[in-house]
Amino acid sequence: MRYLGTLLVILLVTGCNQPSDSEAPFAKRNNGSNTQNSVDSSPKKGAASLNAKTAAFKQDLERLVDLAYQTEEKQDYAGAARIWGQLQQKMASQFGADAWQTVNAKLAYDMAYTRSQFSSEQLKTWYQIENLQMLAEQNMKAGELQAAYTSVRQLAELQKKLFGSDSFVFAQALIQLATVDAGVGQYEMAVNNFNDSLEIFNALDLHDHPERVMVHAGLANAYQKLKKMKTAAANQKEAVRIAGNVWGKESFEFATQANQLAAIYHRAGNLNVAEDIFSRSLAIRERLLGDEHQAVAHSCLNLGVVLMDSRNLEEAEKVLSRANRIFLRQYGADASISQRCADRLATVYMLMQQPEKAEPMLKGILKNLARNNAPDSEPMLRYQYRLSIALGRQGKYAEAEPIMQSVLNFQQQQFGDADPRTMATLKAYAMLLDRTNKAKSAEKIRQRINRVAHQVDSNDFQRR
Repeated sequence: MRYLGTLLVILLVTGCNQPSDSEAPFAKRNNGSNTQNSVDSSPKKGAASLNAKTAAFKQDLERLVDLAYQTEEKQDYAGAARIWGQLQQKMASQFGADAWQTVNAKLAYDMAYTRSQFSSEQLKTWYQIENLQMLAEQNMKAGELQAAYTSVRQLAELQKKLFGSDSFVFAQALIQLATVDAGVGQYEMAVNNFNDSLEIFNALDLHDHPERVMVHAGLANAYQKLKKMKTAAANQKEAVRIAGNVWGKESFEFATQANQLAAIYHRAGNLNVAEDIFSRSLAIRERLLGDEHQAVAHSCLNLGVVLMDSRNLEEAEKVLSRANRIFLRQYGADASISQRCADRLATVYMLMQQPEKAEPMLKGILKNLARNNAPDSEPMLRYQYRLSIALGRQGKYAEAEPIMQSVLNFQQQQFGDADPRTMATLKAYAMLLDRTNKAKSAEKIRQRINRVAHQVDSNDFQRR
């Protein structure tokens, strides 16, 4: 079981793709080892040689990592420790003794060496940990969070017992536990466990370790749920900072964390800052992934919603249309992300006074919702109402009226006349009746609205 290793090896190997961490040291060594006469003056040939050496170094790492895992699977932990030690030396010579890549290799060495010293009873506990970890992963993959929660709590207790409360392995266990805490809505517990893991990282002098990105991002999410937006933003800023130091400020990981920071600013109502960060994140993803990648579409969706909220509608329509096109091609119209994007784009069209463009999008959403929702379900009623408004603004009153009447009937039965949703529909229905030359019916609706409003005001006065 590759508990420490799954993330660890991804970090070891992918870290070698970062220009700031791998290509520069190669260039420095090449320049130092070649005489002036032997240096290739062609930039293209020099770059090709550099890329070849980088690829060879990465391939050598992958070979050693696989060998280390194969050795661990044979329960030869002493042999695995020797291989992780070789990796540590390679990382130190490539990136420096204090680099996070070297630190990760040392952590893997320490863990393998510790296991090589286990007694038979301790090995039994370790195998129990392996089985629990696999069970927890299966439960999380299946969306069975409560079952995963039980397994992960047991895991944390066993890892604390086996490796100690100040170990890196226990810090990882706390991160996993905090993540599941958040998944089941235990946000205060998530905050406590994430912060406990940070204390261990600090004690181990792992201040810019990659897993701290996960911790601070997790804290940001939990604090948002607790409506502590300033603390959420501070933690997400730290996740962005560490991601930039570890992977570089032009990396996908940096863009992802920046995207999350922009989302926090958006929720807090700071639209200008959110727009700026979303735009920068989009630019990075475009450079890395091209114009038609789904991650680019996600950035366009985020940016488009901020632009919509800022009432920069023309720009919002451009980026949301682009996102919509990519989502439809990548996922199809039935996907939830495609539906969400269509929803936002329809809203922009309504704000731009272009209901004829919103209509087909709303009908498409309703068509997909009808497959899994009852006609009188809340999502169906919400989009039926919006569709009736779009139809009414186009003068399609005969089509709009029965839809709005159906929505209104359900709202009155379910919520009563005084509910804000019912009141909004009553007002819209009165306007619709006016435009269909049903003035008497419209007047009756308005009288009804006035009676309800007066009753609500009277009740409020009496309560005071």
